[in-house]
Amino acid sequence: MRTETCKALTEELAPSGIKVVDAALTGGVRGAEAGEINRLVGGSAEDVLALERFAPWSSHVNHLGPSGNGQIGKTVNNMIHWGQIVSIVEALSLGLELGISPERMRPALYNGPTDSRTLRELEEMRFTWYEKDTDNAISMAAEIDRTLYFNPIVGEFMRGINVKNVAALLAGESIVELRELTV
Repeated sequence: MRTETCKALTEELAPSGIKVVDAALTGGVRGAEAGEINRLVGGSAEDVLALERFAPWSSHVNHLGPSGNGQIGKTVNNMIHWGQIVSIVEALSLGLELGISPERMRPALYNGPTDSRTLRELEEMRFTWYEKDTDNAISMAAEIDRTLYFNPIVGEFMRGINVKNVAALLAGESIVELRELTV
């Protein structure tokens, strides 16, 4: 759901006493199965609190402000997530080309400031939705007359990243060659 849709619904339904809370989720299927869904929620504090009993499968509830802010939070989260994937794949490919296998490099990275869930779970990801997510970010930025520079590059590079080539990279079999930008 779009931020402006959440805000419009909140205004339209308020006179009828209907409350609107947008609750974007992060964590995917693995997070849901483990009870570790992270909710990024927009709405009044009172309405968000009233919904707590409906989501025992959430590990975190982050109230980010009024209705629509959950969608903004999800977009910010996704921008970072896809950027991490591109950086991790490119870095591990360089390491492999220079003689350090990802099997050896990743555990070393877990012990430093580069540790992340994305790094630890890369082989479990499906690399879907990046186009929608990068388009959402660009659209949101345009609403406030802001140009995003890194996000479109990330979206372009994600076109060359898939389950098969990441599996080969993580097994130390081949690098992922990120293609030249067309933007």
